Amino acid sequence: MRGRQQETARRLRGARGVAVGVVFSVDGQVAQTDTSYPYGMLWNTRAVSRGPHTLRAVARSVAGATAAVQQTVTVAAPPTDREATGSVVTSGLLPAITPAVDNVRLRDTSVTRGLVWSFERDGAPDERAWWDLHGVPYRGAWAPEVAYLGTYYLVYSLATKGSTMLRSTSGRPEGPYVNVRDDGGNLFGNIDGSLFRDTDGTGYLCYESGNIFRINATWTGTTGPVTRANSGGDEGCFLFRANGRYYLSTAKFMDNGRYSAWIGMADTVLG
Repeated sequence: MRGRQQETARRLRGARGVAVGVVFSVDGQVAQTDTSYPYGMLWNTRAVSRGPHTLRAVARSVAGATAAVQQTVTVAAPPTDREATGSVVTSGLLPAITPAVDNVRLRDTSVTRGLVWSFERDGAPDERAWWDLHGVPYRGAWAPEVAYLGTYYLVYSLATKGSTMLRSTSGRPEGPYVNVRDDGGNLFGNIDGSLFRDTDGTGYLCYESGNIFRINATWTGTTGPVTRANSGGDEGCFLFRANGRYYLSTAKFMDNGRYSAWIGMADTVLG
């Protein structure tokens, strides 16, 4: 639900002055207060009952004015408690998969060589700042990914803000990198961004649980509406194409404690 909450907060941001904080509530109970743009909340739907729930976001401006948006969402049944068998691979539903590293279980992985971005050298002032997590200082990049799509791109997200896309100015994977946006801002206000270029050259950005944006012609931003693919997963979205079909993979928290991969396939990139 993080994506919908952030979209609500961005609409509120312009209401009678720049918002200085957003209070998020679930079924009338305050769930989180966020004072850092782009304002969002991670909501663990596994902790609530199935059925309809009311989400509300209230923004307060510098001048003290408030504005609110409310929506009702339906929490579906969780997946059944079952073990992953790998049958989709052995039955031929997926193309042949060869592990890059044997006998090592990793999640949300993107492998590259060398340091291409650092908080101290490349981070904006708010990115270099240390934040408090239950009394412990922290800062960390979520799900960074380097992709070669004509040149090298780096997408990363931070716990305290949305996601940024950088482009290599040298054509080499080690950079140096610059923000694709002239204003140095975020590409989108969420996490787990992953890039995909189709055979016709059109670029797409998949994020979180299977939400897909088109990339504009200059690869400096997104364009058009977001397609919310019904992936069945929770986060860590990836798109790929094989044997004439499109595959969307996401990670899923299972009832039995497993963190498993869910993969859907379609004849078109947007399903």
